[in-house]
Amino acid sequence: MTQAFEALKGLPVIGPGGPGKPPVPELILRAKPELIVMSSVLVETYDPDKLQEKVRCPVMVLGLSPSGHVDVQELKRVLFSWKRSWEGSRGQKFSGVSWKRC
Repeated sequence: MTQAFEALKGLPVIGPGGPGKPPVPELILRAKPELIVMSSVLVETYDPDKLQEKVRCPVMVLGLSPSGHVDVQELKRVLFSWKRSWEGSRGQKFSGVSWKRC
């Protein structure tokens, strides 16, 4: 997945991550995110609505396929759709990530 999202490698670490390790809102706030993508694995550990309320930015829950992998093309489609919606509602460009189509 790192190869698919090379741009993510330079982003700050905002917690330990992984199953049973809930997000740390204070660390997330320091990164000033415009969007949080949260694994559906964490939903049982931490309520995404609660996280969204604490960090004051949208939280997108990403589900895994039955084989445990992310459908990269579907993720890109959803993210580009969200980006268009976000920019349309705010009248400004989303700045967090390079949005080149891959």
